[in-house]
Amino acid sequence: MKENKTKQNLIDVALPMMAESGVYGVSLRDIAKKAEINVSSVLYHFGSKEEFIATCGEFCVQNLVEAIDSIAQRNFTNIDELTHFIHQKVEESRIEITIIVMLLVIESSGFRDIYEKYVADKFVKVQGSDVPYILNLRSFISFGLFKSIDLKVANSKLEGNGIVDLLCQATTSTEAL
Repeated sequence: MKENKTKQNLIDVALPMMAESGVYGVSLRDIAKKAEINVSSVLYHFGSKEEFIATCGEFCVQNLVEAIDSIAQRNFTNIDELTHFIHQKVEESRIEITIIVMLLVIESSGFRDIYEKYVADKFVKVQGSDVPYILNLRSFISFGLFKSIDLKVANSKLEGNGIVDLLCQATTSTEAL
């Protein structure tokens, strides 16, 4: 149990640092120092910096999926209420979105597979609408980057590398989000 707490503490310490300085702009030594443990302990728990980064990325993706699930479980009375709730979740997920975008842009080893594993459609109910709104990880991230999205976009338009091309053109600083 203590091992999981240590791992989670390292992730919690690392995420804001990575969002600020970039996933490769912060050293394991810096993370260990802030977590008040030694570097060898980080390597013991994660094996390598690449594995640590991938684990941090997966943690970010899982948090966003949970945010999307919380949206999909609600029944909104109108589109403005849905949009407001999405904005709120995006603001709460600013660090996670920043790190995911960085990992996608730099094509971090193995992260694409982790990311794709979690891309699934969630249908959001808005009262008075015959067509359910589609929200998934790609659309949620792009909503965070661009602050607007057509939630009625067909799933087929979100497939492939199109959204990744948009992400690559977007700034990844936390100030921009």
